[in-house]
Amino acid sequence: RNNKGYVCVYAEGKFLYGYCFNASKFFAIEWAGDNLNILFSTQIMSVTPKGEVIDVAIVNKSVENNTLRSHLSIGEKRTVDNITYTIHRAFLAPAYSKIVATDSNGNETVLYNVSGEQIWSTVPWIVFGVLFAAFVLYRVICINKRKNKLNVI
Repeated sequence: RNNKGYVCVYAEGKFLYGYCFNASKFFAIEWAGDNLNILFSTQIMSVTPKGEVIDVAIVNKSVENNTLRSHLSIGEKRTVDNITYTIHRAFLAPAYSKIVATDSNGNETVLYNVSGEQIWSTVPWIVFGVLFAAFVLYRVICINKRKNKLNVI
């Protein structure tokens, strides 16, 4: 697994700029004016649209900071300028698979959708798990039948 984090910024469907950085674990992002804050487990890095790092702050480990970090990285809805962005996870998918923007009139626009690809990459693992469980159950039943035959004799 590569340890790269990617952030791409779009406006009205047009790519404006993006960042690529080393990220050993999950990260979250938030706007800070025109700049972007990238939140790691123990640091917050403020970056300009040109990619210049203007500040790096160390985050103390505390209950409050862990709660904030969880809210920023796990939250499934965000509202910015009367548009609600919702992320969805496909059934049994390992990661988020769809981002939908809903305006104040209730009109939805799908911004990102890889639901189908994730499902098809998950299905073989599900089939393998079911077959493995069936094999184990079959072996347990066979062993119990043999034990019962030995006890009868």
